[in-house]
Amino acid sequence: MNDPLLRAFRGQARACAALGSPFMERLMDLFAARLGADGAVADRLLAWEGDVTSAGHSVPLRIAGALHGLVLDGAAPDLAAVYPPHAVNDDALWQAVAAARITHEDRVMTWLDQAPQTNEVRRAAALIIARGAAPPCPCAFGRTTPNRACWRGWTFTDVGCSFPEMPVGSGKAS
Repeated sequence: MNDPLLRAFRGQARACAALGSPFMERLMDLFAARLGADGAVADRLLAWEGDVTSAGHSVPLRIAGALHGLVLDGAAPDLAAVYPPHAVNDDALWQAVAAARITHEDRVMTWLDQAPQTNEVRRAAALIIARGAAPPCPCAFGRTTPNRACWRGWTFTDVGCSFPEMPVGSGKAS
């Protein structure tokens, strides 16, 4: 793996640990340890030019966000089966991540084109409190990966809020 990308994944793992996201810490550590040239997505990550850290292109968060998006919208049930709250070993997690990168290559490549929005949910806290609403998925709070997928489709009314079901394969979050 190229050294800047390796350092970026390790740095993101440390940031996730400091922010209380042990799963994302583990995932970023796995990318640092195991990412190799095993498909178009991996090749793109390994060849990324420029600053790959959170101060630049945030490449680790882009891939984490792409995978998280696949889990949240139901497009990758095999990947969802190794994400929290499920407990699996590192080999099973990495195998599912590698398979998702290949199976959902087009979607992941599209997600990689977009800069992650890492704290959108947290910025909306005042609105949530003011409206008396609860988050549709508690996993969104305190994470360092894109949270916008959790909030797509939310409707606020005077009597509460609703979160419609997202169809499988509904595309990227907006």
